[in-house]
Amino acid sequence: MAIWGGLCYKTSKEFNFMSAGIQYLNDIDGQLLLLINNAHNSFFDEFFYTFSGRHVWIALYVALIAYCVIRWKAQGLWIVLALIASVVLADQISAHLIKPLVCRLRPTHDPILAQYVHLVHEYRGGLYGFVSSHAANCFAIATLTTLFSKDRLLATTLFTWASINAYSRMYLGVHYPGDILCGTIIGVLIALCLYGITKRWLTYSKANYNNIIKWIIPATFIATIIIIILLSALF
Repeated sequence: MAIWGGLCYKTSKEFNFMSAGIQYLNDIDGQLLLLINNAHNSFFDEFFYTFSGRHVWIALYVALIAYCVIRWKAQGLWIVLALIASVVLADQISAHLIKPLVCRLRPTHDPILAQYVHLVHEYRGGLYGFVSSHAANCFAIATLTTLFSKDRLLATTLFTWASINAYSRMYLGVHYPGDILCGTIIGVLIALCLYGITKRWLTYSKANYNNIIKWIIPATFIATIIIIILLSALF
């Protein structure tokens, strides 16, 4: 009985230590979130609110599909399907598996923190925020496309897009940095797994690759950014 009591006491101490550690990380997460969220102005409110939207990036998705098909022809369709699969998996795992399992409230829904969060257009997001689906989806696309293309310009463009998208979620106050970090990790891991599976039976090369094809996605990204900046300045 004494031994059992000692084990219970040790387990209790370990549990308390773990709880204190989690609370410490949670406090840091909250402080970092407020540091990012409270550094706001009217221009960046509009910029990051628009940047965080899904519809504004339709042109980029179309450009990505065009890039794959023009560069790799029939094989490009399979790469497009792999990219779609990466987004579906990232979204389903983050939004429909982890979020309802962990049940971590978004900062905008936290009963203590919410009063300190700056809202843009009263946008609060869903109830739970861990992990970030935006981060998982964007980094899955950026990682998988980079692995297939082996192109530095494309990699720089897509990872810049994914990073700003992830930052926008913190700026808007709907995700903690920890939500973003873990969502990013999930997206990258999904991309690595899909690449490992598909590269075994896909035979693609650098044929049909020129400067026009190379600039399809960067040019679309830059054009979209300019439009977002203009809209943010006007409204």
